[in-house]
Amino acid sequence: MGEILIIADDFTGANDTGVQLKKRGINTKVVLNGAHIKNDGYSYVLDTESRPLTAGEAKDDVFYELKNVNLDGYDLIYKKVDSTLRGNISSEIKAIDEIYSPDIIVFAPSFPDIGRTTIGGIHLVNGKRITQTEFAKDPKKPVLVDNLEDLFTDFDKGDIQVNSLDKLRAHNLNLSEKRIQIFDIEENDDFQFLIDEVFKSQRKVLWVGSAGLANELFKKLYPQKSAIAVVGSLSDVSKAQVNYALKKGIDIVKIDVSKLLENEDINTYVEKIRELISLNKDLIVTTSYSEEYYINALKKGEELSMTKEEISNFTQKILSKIVISGIKGLDISGLFITGGDTAIEFIKALNVRGSIIEEEVITGIPLMRLDGGVYDKMKVITKAGAFGDEKAIVYSLEKIKEVRE
Repeated sequence: MGEILIIADDFTGANDTGVQLKKRGINTKVVLNGAHIKNDGYSYVLDTESRPLTAGEAKDDVFYELKNVNLDGYDLIYKKVDSTLRGNISSEIKAIDEIYSPDIIVFAPSFPDIGRTTIGGIHLVNGKRITQTEFAKDPKKPVLVDNLEDLFTDFDKGDIQVNSLDKLRAHNLNLSEKRIQIFDIEENDDFQFLIDEVFKSQRKVLWVGSAGLANELFKKLYPQKSAIAVVGSLSDVSKAQVNYALKKGIDIVKIDVSKLLENEDINTYVEKIRELISLNKDLIVTTSYSEEYYINALKKGEELSMTKEEISNFTQKILSKIVISGIKGLDISGLFITGGDTAIEFIKALNVRGSIIEEEVITGIPLMRLDGGVYDKMKVITKAGAFGDEKAIVYSLEKIKEVRE
């Protein structure tokens, strides 16, 4: 995949979409004038500042800014729209359509991570029709339409097709009949179904969506290496962080210490880790998934005449051994380790001199690079067990995966 051109209608939207490219190592410029767009190896984001204009003015403005740009010189054209449908969506799409002439226009403005979804062709905010929310009372650009098909006032209704969740999830789509393809989206996985189907069609596409579709599209085009969270903390804070990560689709490998104390082979866990890494999946590896796991480990340890300290030491060492065996010879983005005892056991097991601190990603949570050893310069984030809000693991794994110069 080469260069990408994104067209946004305001400055914040331009930047929050463009940064998704930069995080993946793509050199990206944001410009306020189409004359500054060059086919020079950069990806570009054009901010037209057309959201407050009338529909006619917005169409003319977008057309003027793009008329001398070689759109076919870019591998992908993305029209960024607001996930609450504010702005002159139809008229701006029409302007790009007249210049670019795509085979199909893919429209999916949902952003599930912040509660914006589309069901039955109706756009919702936290499950409520958007026309019944505060966005319908916006003083500058009130949102008066929640049926996505009705948004396309500049196009023939006969050219529009709304694709339901059932059809999307069953991979039962026909992208060859209608030029404008609208998609129901409820979860981020739905975006991946959509993207796969569109790619298979091998058609010239104008992509239209919010940051939600853009994030998933760039994820597909520029796959990032796995980041691994190692959770050895039993704190309620860590449990909440794990549960939040699971809700966000991050995979988990649950290690049952009680069975390992009975000499269970670690290879089942190791192979699961390696399988997920091969799929570029982020994952959590934990010995502390639930109170039950902890109680079972204590019981088994007592049967073996082990003290709590001996059980704890065994747990930290076996957790380190499993994860290090799981990543051996594989390329990953880095590690997030929570729990002080867990972190130092890893540092010792990796045989490094120490670490080089790079930045504080969240207050009190540092990102560093390992100094020395087999994993020299690997990115690592450490966190005390009872520290951070519920989003700490998810946010930290994303920071680990960012490409840094």
